[in-house]
Amino acid sequence: TVIKFLKTGEISIGIWQAAAGTACIVIASLWEVPLCLWLSKKVGIFVTVILNAGLGSVLGIFTATTSLWMICPYSWVPHLMISVLGILPNGEPVADQSTAMAFWMIILVLVISLAWFAALSFLTARWFEKKEVG
Repeated sequence: TVIKFLKTGEISIGIWQAAAGTACIVIASLWEVPLCLWLSKKVGIFVTVILNAGLGSVLGIFTATTSLWMICPYSWVPHLMISVLGILPNGEPVADQSTAMAFWMIILVLVISLAWFAALSFLTARWFEKKEVG
């Protein structure tokens, strides 16, 4: 028997599915770390948090189920959850599997996210090097 991690109404998530979802969330969100560190130095932590939360909520949710999801990094996590957990951005179960991605597409999104993370880390590290410590 499969042990279910979470079962609510129509949604049933197994332990391995939850672990895969968590890994996808972490990897697909990594690119935000160097961006937010840089942004917090430029405009302050409050504006950075509000901006990042607002963009993540608005852009991520509204573009995750459209054809524009790939060009909006904030929609990568919600779109991945459609395939990995079978949950739409609004929390409802996926009724139509036509929005689910193939395994290779999930891997591609994660690789692109890691590439964004590497590029932003490199660029922001160069910017931070030029700043005075103190």
